[in-house]
Amino acid sequence: MLALDTAEELAELLELVTVVSVTYNSSHCIPSMAHALQACPHVSFVDNASADETVEVVKRLMPAARLQVFAENRGYGTANNAAIAAASTRYVLLLNPDCLADTGQIAEMVRHAEADSNAVMWVPQLLDGAGREQINYGMPRHWGRPRGGAAQGPLCVGYACAAVMLMHRERMEPIGFFDSRFFLYYEDEDLCLRAFDAGAAVVVLPQIRVAHLSRGSVRGPRPWVSEYWRGWHHAQSKVRFAAKHHGVPAGIRLLDASSRNAWLHVSARLAVPVSLRLFGRAMGRLRGLRALQAALRQTGADANRVLLGESDTPTAQAASIPIAGVSAVVPYRRLTVGVLTFNEERHIGHCLRSAAFADELLVIDSGSTDRTLEIAREYGAVVHVYPDWQGFAVQRNRLLQHATGDYVFFVDADEEITDRLRQEVQQTVRAGVDCIGTVRWTVIAFGKELKWFLGQAEIERFFPRRLVNQFVGVVHESAQMLQKNLPRQAFSGRLRHTSRESIRDSLNKLTQYAMLGAAKRAAMGRRGGVLRGIASGSLVFLRLYILRLGFLGGGPGFLFCLFIALESFFRYAALYYDREQLRTDVGR
Repeated sequence: MLALDTAEELAELLELVTVVSVTYNSSHCIPSMAHALQACPHVSFVDNASADETVEVVKRLMPAARLQVFAENRGYGTANNAAIAAASTRYVLLLNPDCLADTGQIAEMVRHAEADSNAVMWVPQLLDGAGREQINYGMPRHWGRPRGGAAQGPLCVGYACAAVMLMHRERMEPIGFFDSRFFLYYEDEDLCLRAFDAGAAVVVLPQIRVAHLSRGSVRGPRPWVSEYWRGWHHAQSKVRFAAKHHGVPAGIRLLDASSRNAWLHVSARLAVPVSLRLFGRAMGRLRGLRALQAALRQTGADANRVLLGESDTPTAQAASIPIAGVSAVVPYRRLTVGVLTFNEERHIGHCLRSAAFADELLVIDSGSTDRTLEIAREYGAVVHVYPDWQGFAVQRNRLLQHATGDYVFFVDADEEITDRLRQEVQQTVRAGVDCIGTVRWTVIAFGKELKWFLGQAEIERFFPRRLVNQFVGVVHESAQMLQKNLPRQAFSGRLRHTSRESIRDSLNKLTQYAMLGAAKRAAMGRRGGVLRGIASGSLVFLRLYILRLGFLGGGPGFLFCLFIALESFFRYAALYYDREQLRTDVGR
């Protein structure tokens, strides 16, 4: 091990490097990092939308560090790319929060790098929590299984783990940095293989030994959930790596074989239970692979796009090599979540909190007199007020005019986006798929979740903004698209819909929707009447309460089905008795 002669030499070497750390629910790691890195003048954190106190702890313990906070989890590679792009030093050191590197070890790595005019990346020997050598380097994996832990001195390799990795920024630019199509896992292997193919050296410094508490950087209230997503992303990234470097057909073959193995793995975990975390990882692997297979089966699906996706890497060199005709660098696709509001102070906070992953939160208000607008702005939403209510379609068209995202996802103020739905929407945006996304509801009525209720039809909520011409219709408005026969993508994740909270609110909603529905049918030349209303209302109640299991919801289930049935009855009664007074701008 090299000895640093003086404190001045240590300071000079540390001045050459920016320490970069990507965090996600990593607040428990920050105190030890703050202690170890206190002498480093350049430290940069990128937080991937942590749900714990990571951001607050970084601000408190490392106030001089540069901190970038993403509103959504954009993955390991994208977050590192953002920090690398902002760095101005000769070197950047990628340092996972669960790696215990001190300033002496960092300076030693920089000193070796300064004496090496050929290499582009350097890594230490990683140790586990018990001090055992981890397999964190080797030759490219398609050459054979990595062994690791055997190097006696500096060694050129074809693969190295990026948990602790020093990079020379200028020498890396012709190769590029991380390909952000790899959300998690295999991004470092892809990077090293590109460097290897370019003839650039990746060097292991085995005399520098850094503890790596593997999988210790993420903590949450449900560890098995973290393991589920680890399995999901690892399985998908492995297939994408094969498709990128060995061709799409090889990726498809690996996908099919891995899916069969994943079924066996899950079955084994069920037959011989070991731990919930291991089962969660096996299920995540299976579901991740099935999601890829489902996307491939989708009508008109492009295997290149499904398996390779598209990259938002900010450095063009990261994907200068064409892969099966697909460029790896395209502009980052943005998502707008749009909400129509009117006096929604009870709900808007919950709604926007669930939509915080979007690039833009957009609220179109109809003249609220409560705290709706104030709360919306507190959550970072862009707010536009149009008090001249002309109907839902007009408000949606106004929202489209203000939206800046490539995709628009419409959410009502009394709805919340579940985690599963968020993941599916994010994947669709990243893949750049032109489709209309449909969702179903989980209904909350009178304070109770109707968990056995089979739900209503799928509703269209997700659109490529450039392909929407306009919205039309009085109620349950529909989108007129510029491109016909766009594929539908049915999201399996649901919206939590607080449909009815009180009898009074339900009566108000009944009046509004019954009159709007009557006006819509009058414009279509339909006939109304009491008998038609009784027939329609009875059929609706029978379908919802019996066939769709509303009766399992107890009193709230009964009331929910009854109000919808009454809405149908009064729609046809008003169509007959109030026909001359019907209008499409019934107030909200």
